[in-house]
Amino acid sequence: MELGKRALLETMLLVWLLVHKPEKKRAAEGGLLSMAVPSIASALQEDKGSIGAALTELVSELSARGSIRFVKLKNGKDSRRIQLTPTGKKMALEAIGVTGLPTRSKVDWSWAKKALLLKTLGLDLGTHQKNAGNTTQIAGWLLNRHYKLKKDLPTSLLLLELVGRALGHNVPSRLTPGLALLWMIPEEWDSRAFAEHVLDAARQSKTGRWLDDRVFIAHAWKGVESRYPQMTYQDFQRRLIEAHKGGLIRLVRADLVAALPRDDVKASETDDSNSTYHFVRIDSPRKEGRS
Repeated sequence: MELGKRALLETMLLVWLLVHKPEKKRAAEGGLLSMAVPSIASALQEDKGSIGAALTELVSELSARGSIRFVKLKNGKDSRRIQLTPTGKKMALEAIGVTGLPTRSKVDWSWAKKALLLKTLGLDLGTHQKNAGNTTQIAGWLLNRHYKLKKDLPTSLLLLELVGRALGHNVPSRLTPGLALLWMIPEEWDSRAFAEHVLDAARQSKTGRWLDDRVFIAHAWKGVESRYPQMTYQDFQRRLIEAHKGGLIRLVRADLVAALPRDDVKASETDDSNSTYHFVRIDSPRKEGRS
C-alpha cells in the first residue's frame, strides 16, 4: 500500500475514534476495530478485507507510537477496544482543523468525513460544511485543486474556465449559443503571431538569458504556455522549428555547453534533422551576418 494512502487510513482511524460514541451508555470506553473497518471501507468505497488488514497493522504501529492505547479490563488485561491517547486526540483534532469538538452541532462520522475533506482542501469548515456532502460541489472543489484555479470558484464559472482552457479562449461571464458555435470552428494556425508571442515572451523573460541576445527555449516556453493551453512542449518545439525555417524566428545552438546551466541546456534541446537548437535569439530575426 502506497505511503499516501497509508497516511490517510491512519488519519481516518484517529478521527473515527475521536467521534465514536459507544452504543450503550455503560459500554466500555473506546471502540472496536471491527466497527471502524466497515465505516472507513465504506467511506473510501473499498474492500473491507484489505482495509481491515491495513488497519490491523496500523493499530500496532499507532499503539507503539503512543497515539492509541488498548482499554484495560478490570483484571488489568488489555481488551480489544482501542481509544485515543492525548497525543492521538491532538492529532485527530488537527487533522480536521479544530481545537475541540463543537457542542452545538451533531458530531458523528458523517460530520468528521466532511471536516477532514474541507481541512485537506484548505476550506473553512463553518462556511462550507453544509455543501461538503454535495456531489457537484465536491467535484468542483477537486477540479479547482487539480487545475490550481481560484479557490472555491462557483461551479458555473469553473466550467467556463475549463472550457476556455480546453479551447484556448478567454472566457466571458456568459457563454451564448452563438459564441459556442464560433468556438467550435477550428482556428487557423497563425505562424507569424506565434513567432511574435515567443519573441515577446523571450524578451520579457527574467530567467534563462545568455549573453545579451538569446534566451533558453525552455524559458521562452514558460512565457507562452498559458497562451496555448492545448499545446504540449513537444508541439511548441515543432512549431518553433517551423517558424525558424520560415524566417520568422531565429534559433541557435549552445556552443559552450560546459559553461552553461546543464538543466537548461537539456530542457531546451530542440532537434531538427541534423541540427540541435537551445536558444531563441531575441534580436531581429532578419539580421544578417550573425549566427
